[in-house]
Amino acid sequence: MSNWRTPVGKVQRETLRSPQQPSPSSEPPASSSPMALMIGAGVAAVLIVVAVVSILIFREPAAPTALNETGTIGMPNGAAQPAGLPTAAPTSVPTPAPTPTPGEECTSGQPQLALIADLVGKGDWVQAATIANVTLDVADLCDRDRRPLTQQAVSSVWKALLQEKFRPLDVDGQQSMVDRYLALQARARDAGVEFPSSLQSAEEAYSRSQFLLAKVAVEQALAAAEYQPELDRDITHMYVSTLYGLCAWYTTAEQGSELYQHGLAYCVASNELAEQFCTGQGEAATTLNSQLTSDRQRWPEAARTPLQSYARAGCA
Repeated sequence: MSNWRTPVGKVQRETLRSPQQPSPSSEPPASSSPMALMIGAGVAAVLIVVAVVSILIFREPAAPTALNETGTIGMPNGAAQPAGLPTAAPTSVPTPAPTPTPGEECTSGQPQLALIADLVGKGDWVQAATIANVTLDVADLCDRDRRPLTQQAVSSVWKALLQEKFRPLDVDGQQSMVDRYLALQARARDAGVEFPSSLQSAEEAYSRSQFLLAKVAVEQALAAAEYQPELDRDITHMYVSTLYGLCAWYTTAEQGSELYQHGLAYCVASNELAEQFCTGQGEAATTLNSQLTSDRQRWPEAARTPLQSYARAGCA
C-alpha cells in the first residue's frame, strides 16, 4: 500500500505561471488553498477504497468445511475445530435423565413415560422402546414406574417388529423375527404385562405378509386350545393362505435349490389343508400344476403342520 499513500501535510504542487503574467508575491501558494486540500484528500480516499476492494476480490477463497465421519461439520485438512463452533444437531430424540423424586429414595420415571407417550402418539416405536428399556436399567427406579415402563417397552418393540421390512427369500431374517416375537411374548408373560394373544398376533402378522410369523402364532393358538380348525373357519382359511404365501415366495428361488423345494412342500401342504377343511382355496394346486405337473403322484411330500393331524369326514 506504500506505493499509493500520500505523505500527510506535505502535498507540494508547482504553480504554473504565464510568461506574460508573473505571480503576485502577495497571493498565497496554490497548495495552501482549502479547495486543493479537499480535492487531494478525496483522491486519496478513493484510492484506498479501490485498493481494499481489489484485495477482497482477488484473494484466494477459503477452503470449504468438510463433513467428518461422525456426520458433524469439521475443519478442512484435518484441522481441529475451534471451540464454540456449533456442530450438527443430533437426529435422535434427547432422553431426559431420570431424576430422584423429592422426598423419596428412588428415581422417578415419570418424565420418561411422558416422553414415551408423545413418541407413541407419533408412531416412533423404536425410539419409544429404546427410552423405556434404558430407563428400566436405572438401579433405583421407583417400583411404581417399572410396570408401566415395561408395558411401554413390550408394546413398542412389538409394533416396531411388525413394521420391519424383510425380503421374501431371507429365511434367516424371517426366523429372527419369529425368535424375537417368542422372546417378547415370554418377557410380557414374566413381567405380568399385556401382550396380544396368539391369534391377534397371527392376524397382525398375516396382514403385513409376515407369513412365517403368522404360521407360528396360529400353531401356538392351536397348541393352547385357543383355536379349533373346524369351528374357527376364518382362522383356518388364513392359515391355508399363510402356507400358500410361503409357497409363492420360496418358489421364486432358483429351481432345484433347497429353498425352492421347501416352497413346493408348502404348496402341497396348503392344498391338502384346503381340501381337508373344504375352504375352497385352489391357489396352491394351480401353482403346483404350473411349476410341476397335474399328476399329484409326482408332487413332493407336503410340509408337516399340526393341522394335518385333525381328521375331517368329507365336506358335507
